[in-house]
Amino acid sequence: MGKLIYVTIVAAIVLYGHVAAACNKTSSLFTIERSTNANIVHYDACLVNESELSASDPVEVYWIMESGLRENLTWMEARYAYGIRSPEKLGDGAVEFSLAAFGRKMLVTKIDGIYRAVVSVNGQRSILEKIYVECQTGLLGAPRVLYADFLGQALDTGASIVERVKGQMSP
Repeated sequence: MGKLIYVTIVAAIVLYGHVAAACNKTSSLFTIERSTNANIVHYDACLVNESELSASDPVEVYWIMESGLRENLTWMEARYAYGIRSPEKLGDGAVEFSLAAFGRKMLVTKIDGIYRAVVSVNGQRSILEKIYVECQTGLLGAPRVLYADFLGQALDTGASIVERVKGQMSP
């Protein structure tokens, strides 16, 4: 059993190293901020050249900690909270996906030559800029989400837009 865990960890490290090397350049999409501390989850478009999303991993996700250091998501964070689910490449170079904790579909596409995350906010197609998550410490120290605010800019009007989603989603 110990050997299997070791092999799995080594494989994950090797795989992550390969994925990280596939990004020649990144372009910021959006962030997730939480009420619990100043650590921020970043979502970047992973570009293999100036204008093409990576086919294998189109979105790179990582932490910028309070200290300014960059850290990878843990397996648990990627699987149940901040990771990307079901990325699907679309015909025009765009990618559709959802976040592990939020079932809402997002689209990474070019708008005015820049990759953006597009999502429905209050029923309007919007450029997602940030998700703010209000948390409370629950049983055994696990965070309990009170609500998440989706903040963005409406595509049709350019106006700032916010939608509060209440619920029991993962942090």
